[in-house]
This record gives sequence, C-alpha cells and structure tokens, in this order.
Amino acid sequence: MIISGLAHDDQPRYELADKLARYLLEKQKPWEKLDQEVQSCLVTISGLEGDIRNAVDKSAIPAMKKRMDVAKAKLPNLEINRDQYTQFYEIELDKKRATLTHEGVAEAQKEANIGSFYVGENMDVPHLLEQSIRAHTVYQRDRDYMVGADDKGVLTIIIIDQNTGRKMVGRQWSDGLHQAIEAKEKVAIQRETQTVATITIQNYFRMYEKLSGMTGTAKTEAPEFMQIYKLDVVEIPTNKPISR
Repeated sequence: MIISGLAHDDQPRYELADKLARYLLEKQKPWEKLDQEVQSCLVTISGLEGDIRNAVDKSAIPAMKKRMDVAKAKLPNLEINRDQYTQFYEIELDKKRATLTHEGVAEAQKEANIGSFYVGENMDVPHLLEQSIRAHTVYQRDRDYMVGADDKGVLTIIIIDQNTGRKMVGRQWSDGLHQAIEAKEKVAIQRETQTVATITIQNYFRMYEKLSGMTGTAKTEAPEFMQIYKLDVVEIPTNKPISR
C-alpha cells in the first residue's frame, strides 16, 4: 500500500518528449528492420549449435554444420548493412528499459532546436524522452494497460496487472512513465506523483487485533496464513455435492 504526493511543483514537458520520441522512432525504423535480420541470423546460429551439440542422429550433423556455416558467413554482411544506419536508442525488453545513444541525444537536441539537454531547465528532457520511448516500444495497449473512462467519464490510462489480468484503477506507474503513456495515447496528463510512505499488505493487516476472512483459494495457502498471521484455515464443504 502506497501513500503518494505530487512530485513536481510545475508540469514537466511530456508533450515535447512524446514528439521527440515519435521522431526518433521514425528515424530508427531502417536500422531496426535490418537489426531484426541480424537477430534472426544469430538465433539461427545459436539454435543450430544447440541442435548439433544435442543431436542423437549423428548423420544429420554435417548438414546442420553446413547450414550454420552459411548463416555465419551471412552475418557480417547483415551487420554492415545495418550499421549504415544510425541507432538512436537501445531497447532491453527483458528489463523494460530504453536508453538514448549519443546519436539519439544529438538528433533530439537538433529536432527540438535546443543547444544542450544538460544545462539549465532542459536537464529533465533526456529522462522524459527515454520514458516516452519506453511507452512507445515496450508498453503495449491492451496488454500492459488500457484506455478507459474514470468515474467522471474522462479517458484515462488504467494499468493491467500482469499476474491477474485485472484492472488496477487509480494506480500509476512512477518516474514519469505513466505520464509518457498518457501523452502517447493523447489523454489528459495527470500530475506526476512520488511515494511518501509505504506499508506491505501483510504488515497492515497485522495491525488489527482480530483478523479473519473467507476466500475460495485459502486452503492451498494454509501454511502462509499460519506463518504470517498465525491463522488456521478451515475448509467449509459445499451445501450440495459438486457435480463436475
């Protein structure tokens, strides 16, 4: 459970960051198209190496080695073709992270007509830009979040819990990511918040003198209920026999 407050007195330039992110995404498309071919070739080589190592039928190994040699010979030309274009940002999908390259910073500064992002009031732009690139490349609509109306009928970004698939109404991503996604989806941008206090659900519940509850999934977690809350789990049978 989190108590949050406003992170900034003023409104950072999310729209500018979104505009620059869209510009860099378009500029990097040729590099990404060729990089996909490079990555596909690397996956082929890695897969064949594993197949050769684990092959039961040894007679198939020469053919696999021949295919692997063809892929390895093809790889340098693919990398040369890719490197003719500029990479403006790097994406790490497993870490859900985006990082600007030096070329990306220079190109964004040129497009924004700003001498340097690292002086004065412009120092927040690189961070906002990286968050905008994350919003466009890593976070997908209807997978990581959805656009829906709040209780006042205003369109807003609703986070989707990756474990349960449930809507997490009222929750925000931190560090400007939520606002970057709002700018991406062209909905009203909320003020960025920061965490001022937190408490785990377990510690919060332990503050009560009396604790009980009912759920259809407690039996499988009985050891956890005993360990955390010192609570027994009692199974109540159905009123009628289960027919399935």
